[in-house]
Amino acid sequence: MPPQAQRSAPSQDASPGIHVSFQQYRCKSDEEIPAPERDAIEVVALSFATKALGSDVKGAYAMMTAETRAALTAETLAAAVQSTGLPLLGSTFKVDHTYLVESNGSAGRAICGLLRDNQWVSVAMGSGHRQAHVLVSAQTKNNEWQLSIWLWPEEAGWKVHHCHAGVSGMAGLGVGPILDLARRERREGHAFNALMLYSALRTGLLDRGPAFQLGLAQAVDADYRALEPPPEMRGEPPYAWKMDGATYSVGHISVTGVAKQLGLVFELSQKEWIGEAAADSFNHQFLTAFVSTHPDYVRVFGFVLARSMKPDGSGGFGTVYQAGKGFTH
Repeated sequence: MPPQAQRSAPSQDASPGIHVSFQQYRCKSDEEIPAPERDAIEVVALSFATKALGSDVKGAYAMMTAETRAALTAETLAAAVQSTGLPLLGSTFKVDHTYLVESNGSAGRAICGLLRDNQWVSVAMGSGHRQAHVLVSAQTKNNEWQLSIWLWPEEAGWKVHHCHAGVSGMAGLGVGPILDLARRERREGHAFNALMLYSALRTGLLDRGPAFQLGLAQAVDADYRALEPPPEMRGEPPYAWKMDGATYSVGHISVTGVAKQLGLVFELSQKEWIGEAAADSFNHQFLTAFVSTHPDYVRVFGFVLARSMKPDGSGGFGTVYQAGKGFTH
């Protein structure tokens, strides 16, 4: 079904004798949108991103719909931006995709884009009016970020109704290449590596907020649920890992990207805190055991970082092991 075709979705199950109402909409993507209209939408989206994640949050707030401003203060928006750590300050933004939805029915969701190869997206749809969704991206030193911006027509122009920002790529790899790596590791029997990559996709890299969902997310979720986790990753954290004659309490494990390398970060729970030197020694012991028992980590990850955490969660101390080089100081 071509993206610009009119689509309908039942609002309730169809049964004999029950009337079924339909949501009707038309969605156009990228070049299918007439250039003048697409340009007008993208100019607003880019301006909003530059202001919101730059130094003009008040200017960005003024670009939002009246409905959104009634539910969100400028201070709340500023706090949300501040919580990102301002990694995009001074970044150059570019438009990746634009979708224009024309709805004749009730609020719901619309399917846009190509239906093959999980290229479709699901976007929130307000009732009975035209609206647009724009994906805007920017590159920082270590990561790629993507903003999903939902726009409504207002005051003879376009206003921002909702925006979500998050990391969409690490170490120069987008979601496609990371998914390819995960599938390769799963196929070749390296379940721990595969699980870490799938988890990175599911818990962050594919998240575009409640108003925008990538079709690829469903394929990733299906892969993840079909993957048999390795023994050390069964159950819920903290995990009790037995390696080289010792047992370690392993809490949150995450994937990060630094200097074009993917890395693993382990949080190690400590029952007592006796200083950074002792934490560093413990981290060395854990990483030495991990490298010994999981030598295949180097297929994907260029470094591993162990962070011993204080019992009260107020901080900790981290130690890095660089693949092929050893501990860094």
